[in-house]
Amino acid sequence: MYENLPEIPLQISLAYDERCNHACPSCRKEFFSAGKEYRQELVTITKNIEPYLPKVKHIATNGIGDLFVSHELLDMLSRFHPCDPDMTMFIETNGVLFKQNWDKMKHLAGHIETVSITPNSFDRETYKYLAGVDDLDKFEESMAFITELKHKGAIKRIRMIMVIQDSNFRQIPQFIQKSIDYDADDIVLRPIFKWFGMQEDELLYKNILNPCHPYYQEYLEILKNPLCQDKRVFNWGYNVEQEAVPFPTLEMQREYEEIKNKIMPECLCRESALNDRLNCQIQENCELQKQIAELSDKLSEEVTKNETIMNGNSMKVTAPLRKLRVLLEDIKKVIH
Repeated sequence: MYENLPEIPLQISLAYDERCNHACPSCRKEFFSAGKEYRQELVTITKNIEPYLPKVKHIATNGIGDLFVSHELLDMLSRFHPCDPDMTMFIETNGVLFKQNWDKMKHLAGHIETVSITPNSFDRETYKYLAGVDDLDKFEESMAFITELKHKGAIKRIRMIMVIQDSNFRQIPQFIQKSIDYDADDIVLRPIFKWFGMQEDELLYKNILNPCHPYYQEYLEILKNPLCQDKRVFNWGYNVEQEAVPFPTLEMQREYEEIKNKIMPECLCRESALNDRLNCQIQENCELQKQIAELSDKLSEEVTKNETIMNGNSMKVTAPLRKLRVLLEDIKKVIH
């Protein structure tokens, strides 16, 4: 079964470094911080992979971070010289650092089949919100450079990706037009997925492809824009109807208020009754303490009298002792 397997892999996906210069909500909750141990693991993995690179036929990078933030990956590619003249590369990036790092990869010009770029928006405020940082100007500078490289034949295709969500779906036509301006070959409208630990409630609000989402109908209207019908546009999620997940709408809010208004008075009534019972018990305990204190005082008086009688005439102690016993019995009754 395994006799015909090659000694080296023909395709390699270099997706083992999570570091990125952006913190997009569709990917992560915060900027990834790499510790010393993490960086050492990257060095080890890179050393193990590098000997196999020259003879591979296809390389893809980077699916979980950004290639141009990963010094280990970038340095390895700067040393990489393919043996196969037909070797191809697929690069996935947010594009911001592409231009300033091109010198490390320019010897691979002609091998780069596709540069896939995910800006998610060209509107500054939306871009800043989704990227976690405002480097739109630098991104657009890199995009102009990538377009120039395509026209020179250094790269073959440009793919632009927009992860559709509640904060950017109204900008779909603008995104398509800007992508066309940058001579994109593919423009992908990708639905948001529950990746990288995204919580269910967060996905519920962001996923406007959910038929129950309050923005769903508006999204469908936007897709009627002629730009969305351009042959370069691929709407990944449009033809796949998603499960309708109930959304916390105003109607659901009213139902909640109605239930709350029925349950809360009953709960308050029970709470009041419990407080009354508790107060009664507290009062009873106070009365009990008062009775014990009175009996204790009487007992002390009788003991004192008993001692006086004992000192004066030991034959007269019978009546006081009888009273002491009665007092002790009373105390036992109060306690029990």
